Parts: sequence; C-alpha cells; structure tokens
Amino acid sequence: MASGYDTSKVSLFAETFLTCRHCKKLYTRPTILVCSHTFCKDCLAELLLADETVTCPSCQENMLLPKKGIEALKSNTFVEFLLKYVHLLKTFGSPSELKGKCKLCECEDIKVYCQECSGAICNVCETQHERMKPFKGHTVLQLSDMLQMDVTDVIGMLSKGEAEEECPNHHGEPLRFFCQRCNTAVCRDCIVVEHNTGDHRVTALDEITDSRRRRLEDGLEKLKKRRERNSNFVNGKEESMRNLLDQKLEISNAIENITKEVIDKINLRKQHFLISWRKSLLPN
Repeated sequence: MASGYDTSKVSLFAETFLTCRHCKKLYTRPTILVCSHTFCKDCLAELLLADETVTCPSCQENMLLPKKGIEALKSNTFVEFLLKYVHLLKTFGSPSELKGKCKLCECEDIKVYCQECSGAICNVCETQHERMKPFKGHTVLQLSDMLQMDVTDVIGMLSKGEAEEECPNHHGEPLRFFCQRCNTAVCRDCIVVEHNTGDHRVTALDEITDSRRRRLEDGLEKLKKRRERNSNFVNGKEESMRNLLDQKLEISNAIENITKEVIDKINLRKQHFLISWRKSLLPN
C-alpha cells in the first residue's frame, strides 16, 4: 500500500486484518491473549468469566488470566501501528491530493507530518513548530513522501516516534539507561546523582534489552532441547511399556495354552480310568 493506493483496498485490508472477531469493528486497544489471538481490550472484559478465565472466540482455548487480569495482558503494538498507518491513508488521502486539517491552526493547507505530535501541520505552523522549545527534536516528514513509503517503512517510522518513558524522579528526562546493581531503568540525571560509582554498572537500555533477549532465547533453546530429551525419554518408556505388555500377553497366552493342554490330558486320563474301572466291574 503505497502511492496511488485504492481506498477500497485499504478498507478491505482493515476489514480483513484489523477487525476484532468479537465486536466486528476495528480494534480499539488491541490486546494479545496467551494463544496469540488479538481482541479489543473492552471485548476481553466482556468475555471474562467468573473464574477469571477467558475463552478465545478464535481457537476456543480457555485460559487463566494473570493476577492483575486483563490489564496485565500485552498490547499488540504491531496492530496498533497498522491501525495508525490505515488512519494516515484514510485521513490524508493520496500523495497528489492531500486532505485533512493542520493539527495546530486547523487550516486545510497541510504539507508535513510530525511523528511526535501524531498529526499533519501546514507550512506556516511548521516554521513556528521548529522554533518552539516544547517541539524541539521532533521529526517532521513531507506528507506526500510519507504516503509513498512502503508499509514496513511507515510502521518502523511510527514505532520510532513513540514517546520514551519519562523518569519519575527527573522531569523531562527519558529512561535510556539501566543500572544492573539496582535492577532498574534510569535517566542521565539519575546516573550523575545516584548511580555514579563503578559497582552500579550502568549500560544503555537497548543493550541490556538485547542482552536479556539473547539470554531468553538461549533459555528457550535449552528448554526446547530438554523437552526433546524428555520426549525421547517418555517415548522410550512408552515403547518399553508396550514391549512389556506384549510380553505379558504372550506369557498369558502361553499359560492359557499349557493349562488347556494339561486339562485336556487329565480329562483324557480320567476317561481311560473310568473305562478301565467299568470293564473291571463286568462279569467274566
């Protein structure tokens, strides 16, 4: 979906991939269940059962929610970005025929898009936007260029435009670092004031995230191998049990056959004895 897109195709895309299967509307606050299916957060609240479980309308799996309930479930950020992308296409039109209003003055002569403000801006307001301190560092793109970008590029741009979490102790400072000793995210001022000794081991948050992701991947790989070993062990046990059952059946059949053979011989001897005894009773 790039330049020259078809509005009907955009609507079809949204209807196919961005519609909640419960309410049949575009997702609002898309939330992922353990089974990996996505629904509106409010829809999940409607589906919540008395025992704090939810049955997925897609796969029918019944799953127990975390202790904090639906609010503890993760948002589907990829779907959120797709919704934003579709909203951009529907709101601002095609690259050659832009439509919509400036987020600052509400005129209809829009030209650029600010990632951080999540809105279109006209040429006049763009100049003021660049000069004003609250908007310092904002990323501004030409709307016509942005609407011609590939969907993956736009989603990447939108994800980078997401606001960083602000430090609760130092207003305006983003949490970009991680103190390994304190096991917490910190800002630049936190490092200077409280985490400035060598034993705190402060690293960039992105690095620690990558490191922990790799550790998780390694852990998952080890769990996978352990599961395979356990599966092989269980399969081996099952095979041994099957062999034992087969042997038991063979022995049982052999005992049955031997027992029948012995009984048949005893009955035969019995008949011989009876015949002999009866003959002995007859007069000579």
